[in-house]
Amino acid sequence: MKRSVLIVAEGEHELAGGTADAALPILVKRLLGDGVDLRPTSKRIRELSGHVHPGRGNQLARKFIGIMRLAERQGFDAVVVLIDQDDDVTRHQSASIAQETKYTLLPRAIGIAVRSFDAWFLSDHTALSDVLCTSISLQPTPEKMTDPKSLCQSLTTLSTTECRLRDLYSMVAAVADLNIMKQKCPKGFGVFAKRVANLRPS
Repeated sequence: MKRSVLIVAEGEHELAGGTADAALPILVKRLLGDGVDLRPTSKRIRELSGHVHPGRGNQLARKFIGIMRLAERQGFDAVVVLIDQDDDVTRHQSASIAQETKYTLLPRAIGIAVRSFDAWFLSDHTALSDVLCTSISLQPTPEKMTDPKSLCQSLTTLSTTECRLRDLYSMVAAVADLNIMKQKCPKGFGVFAKRVANLRPS
């Protein structure tokens, strides 16, 4: 029997309304391999704001823990949660607190994309070139970009066919070299990928 994994994130580009062919589920599937049943939620993380672990202390960490406990109550075997860092570097500490919590033993992978999820898809310019059927320049440090989404949006105009941003991310997620993504986005994708890989069925 496959292990069921709930996937929670912030936006349309990650989850595409809760479909398995969205960018984040594709990446998680590639990191986990077979033996899992991925369940991306159609609700964004802010729509789960009522699920905050009670008590004091780090509010974002308590929100992550609340989502983990929600997944546990709903019978999931593991949970994956991803949000953007944006301009708040303290989110990494919040994620680490939730990752290490003992309030629940549910396996989890809590990730923070630096500075945003969009940066991950600029890491492998060869994959981008193949998807867009044009030559895309090397982007050496995607995590240092202030607005990677705008660059990705501009790249969609280079495609010979109509390409929405979420479609670009899904297509790149399916073919990108995951090792390159880890190297180019070590603080975000690298940490996230390691945590997801630890959810692999034994």
